[in-house]
Amino acid sequence: MVTPFFRHGLLAGILSLGLTWAAFAQMPDKPSPHLRAAITDFDAALAQQCPAKRLDLLSPADLSGAVETFNDLSPAEMAAAQKAEEGACAHNIAGVSCGNMQMILAIHQDHHMAAFAAHVCATPKTCTAQSVCPTAKP
Repeated sequence: MVTPFFRHGLLAGILSLGLTWAAFAQMPDKPSPHLRAAITDFDAALAQQCPAKRLDLLSPADLSGAVETFNDLSPAEMAAAQKAEEGACAHNIAGVSCGNMQMILAIHQDHHMAAFAAHVCATPKTCTAQSVCPTAKP
């Protein structure tokens, strides 16, 4: 006879395994060549403008903040970027990373990467490892 404790533990294990597989099923495939080119462009611009800050290691949340405060896209460019983001990220559970990548792609395609990199470089952070980017003390 199966005890209630065992039955609940087994059910919880099966559910957690199912959620893990569901998460893997929703992970994006390899990035497109266009997205890889945009990321390469972004990393190169950061390396040129503020190499010592290592801002290519910003956390997704910090990068999202920079994306949200970047104002060099025209209203039409921003609308197109947001529409592309909604389409690309509608079924993605990756948090802000998908949106960040779609906005970097739009910034690249609209030839604003140098300005965006300068905007990111203006952040008072310096990274020492992936997502370890303390704010510089004034």
